[in-house]
Amino acid sequence: MHENNLGERIRRNKGRGQKKKKEKKIILIMFSVLLLVLLIFLLKYFGIFPFSSDIMSYNRVNILIVGCDEIENHGRADTIVFLSISPKTKDVLILSIPRDTRVEIPGRGMDKINHAYAFGGEKLISKTVSSFLDVPIHFYAVVDFNGFVNIIDELG
Repeated sequence: MHENNLGERIRRNKGRGQKKKKEKKIILIMFSVLLLVLLIFLLKYFGIFPFSSDIMSYNRVNILIVGCDEIENHGRADTIVFLSISPKTKDVLILSIPRDTRVEIPGRGMDKINHAYAFGGEKLISKTVSSFLDVPIHFYAVVDFNGFVNIIDELG
């Protein structure tokens, strides 16, 4: 009887860790979407376009947003969002790339796209997405869960 209780507790504790990990990913995805909505709102309604005159001459400005659990250890990317903005028309295109999408990772061969961040950080995932979509990546941003928590703490 005692062994059954122990097994039951182990299963429950194991489930808690997985639940917390899933909650972190959901919060990270929600934060990324919120960030994109805020950016679109600023661009559309206030005409704010925080780019230099050099960039304003581009037909489109392409930004890669990567959400991950760990920035320092180059963990795998949980969220990969490609954002393309037209400086002239302020048209915004958003593409969320599923993290399990199999692509050619330069120097690594075929693998899941989220592994590119683990293999080579921002530069490799930018290069991989650029090659996959056949467009240049002008800027990238990496958002981690801890950074999101710090922002929430600062805001109150």
